[in-house]
Amino acid sequence: MHKFYNKKTYSDVTIITADGNIYAHKMVLYQHSDVLEKMLSTTMSEGINSTVDFSKETVGVVTTVIEYMYSAPVIPIVPGVDLREVILFASYLMLNIDLIMKLIRLYESENSYHEFYDVVTSVAFQYRHAPAWIIVFQGFKQGVFDPINMELDVFQEFYSTTLKHEILGPHKRSVTKLVVLIFKYANIHPEFDIYGKLENVDFALLSTNKLYAIRDLEFVQKNCLMRSLISTIIELK
Repeated sequence: MHKFYNKKTYSDVTIITADGNIYAHKMVLYQHSDVLEKMLSTTMSEGINSTVDFSKETVGVVTTVIEYMYSAPVIPIVPGVDLREVILFASYLMLNIDLIMKLIRLYESENSYHEFYDVVTSVAFQYRHAPAWIIVFQGFKQGVFDPINMELDVFQEFYSTTLKHEILGPHKRSVTKLVVLIFKYANIHPEFDIYGKLENVDFALLSTNKLYAIRDLEFVQKNCLMRSLISTIIELK
């Protein structure tokens, strides 16, 4: 199908970008993106005119994503394109998560920790993708990323996914670090319903190595209202 890419004569949909138009085929777009299928199948202007307006995106970003649909699994990165914008645009279209993760790995080698983990967080939340959340958590454990300023709904998704993963995994100390983060987040964001998380937090704490729990919970003991829960951990000593 690649030979038909961006050929106006054979196309049945026009994609508008900030730098010009791209001509494509609905059958190819539909195969890769349910979002585009919904947009072009409605009675709204996109469906009626067979035109999609992405005029806020550069032609390089849109070209990289749309051309991939014609050449998958090859990823045709346009020289000089902003890979962060490609990832976010592809995520908006809900393209295959395997493609997104490949792009993320390319992006990781070229950018700062802060920029990288911001992008991964966006993807993880968009897709509700546990492996992406685990990448974010690894950055937190390594001390190169701090989730403390995440939006509430994003933090809750991050916390619930990684807590389940770490409880079932071999790294008990990581659970304690995550629980301490939860308490810190609650101190800064009072809208975070930490009491509603009591059962999971209790399980997490009781599942951790008791010596790590006592040492790492010093912050919590000083700053948290849940004294009884902390006392329970101290009694394990």
